[in-house]
Amino acid sequence: MQHEDDAPPQDHQVDEHAKRSFLKRLSDRREKAKAGFVHLKEHLAQEKDETKEMLEIYHRAAEGKATREEIHRANEQFGDLLRLAGMGTFFTLIPGSTLLLPIAVIGGNKLGIRILPSAFSGDGHEDEQDEPTASDDEPS
Repeated sequence: MQHEDDAPPQDHQVDEHAKRSFLKRLSDRREKAKAGFVHLKEHLAQEKDETKEMLEIYHRAAEGKATREEIHRANEQFGDLLRLAGMGTFFTLIPGSTLLLPIAVIGGNKLGIRILPSAFSGDGHEDEQDEPTASDDEPS
């Protein structure tokens, strides 16, 4: 005698196959996800260090001891903090934001708008120091 709750053996086999398939895909992506989290941790650590430097520069600027270049670098980092805050708001308030963020980044890049902080976009402050600025050409 078969109960109504009992699924036919075929359905059970299909469910087990789907479960095994899902677990295999999850396992296959574990290393990729782990590497992604390590990468994220590195970027956040870089932002933390840059923010610490920004605060030190602003402190020196208040005492009149910071150069224009340092203040510019601090202001760039402040912009990065605002970008991080915007990303956090984007992720928490907008449904489907995990799908929309890459599209927003690509669209922003096409329009010349930097959405990601420098640590995440690969154009960190180290590169900015290598580029000549208008103040580098001026005599001291």
